[in-house]
Order: sequence, then C-alpha cells, then structure tokens
Amino acid sequence: MTGTIRIYFGPSVAVSIEVTSWVSGDGSLQWTKSVNQNWQCQFVLRDLDGTLLTALSGRLVVLQPYWITETISAVQTVRFSGLITQVVEQGYQGTKGALTFSITGGGWSTVCDHRVITQVYDAGQTSLAVITDIFNNTIASDGITFADVDGFTLTPQPLTFNPSTVTDA
Repeated sequence: MTGTIRIYFGPSVAVSIEVTSWVSGDGSLQWTKSVNQNWQCQFVLRDLDGTLLTALSGRLVVLQPYWITETISAVQTVRFSGLITQVVEQGYQGTKGALTFSITGGGWSTVCDHRVITQVYDAGQTSLAVITDIFNNTIASDGITFADVDGFTLTPQPLTFNPSTVTDA
C-alpha cells in the first residue's frame, strides 16, 4: 500500500502550513541516525515564484517546528517531527527570484540539546520532583510533554548540573 507524504511547518499538524508542493525534484526526503547522534531529517524546498515565502510570512527559521506525515487509506500518521536546525538558502539555476532551501531538522530532542540547566538538587528528592522542576524551568514552553515517570525513586545523593544540557540532565 502506498501512502502520501506531506510536510508541514507550524506548532502542530492541525495549526500549520503545508509545504509539500514546494518539495524539490522527485520529492526525496530522508531521515537518518548516526551512532551517538540524534535523528535528523533532510529535504529541499524550491520556491520558483515567491509563493513559499509568502505562505510562511517571509521566513524559514531555525528552531521552527515541522511535521512529516503519511496518509494511507485516509488515516494520517505523523512519521517524523521536530525542529529545523539548519536552513541553507541558494538561488535556483540563475532564475531571478527563485530560491532553494536545503532544510535539516532534528527530532524534539533538539530542544533539550539547546537548553542549559545550572542547578543542584538535594539528596532524597523524588525523581519526579527533579524531572518536573527541570521540565518547568527549561522546556515546558516549547510544546514538549513528558509521561510515565517513576516518581517514587529517591535521589541517593545530590545531583549537580553545572552547567549541563537538559539532554544530559
């Protein structure tokens, strides 16, 4: 069964701008993961007449959320999502005003790689209290949620993050 791939830019699929029609060439898009690295997604958008930039209010920005979905038999499933980590803009084959955008995006862990925490947590706190504090003070406003935390495990010794990324914490 063949599905339809779509790409969206925005805070969620429901509240976003579909950019699928601007995907370059054969529509190739790839996601990869190297050892000890986060997932990455790469694709190229081609804007021959300025309509892409108009649809995106004139900008493609790093740390903008994106979503890649696949629809099979009218069921849409998110296959990859995260934040744009790099945008390379180039002119397109000498065509005046035409641009290509090589997009690299990471998964949602990208947010945690860019947030730093400097904090000491006393021994005896629950893991849920530590995780909740880190979450509330660093990434809660980025649309990330957490679940299934064993909140009853106690920290046996003080935890010192000075400084550490949220990923490392």
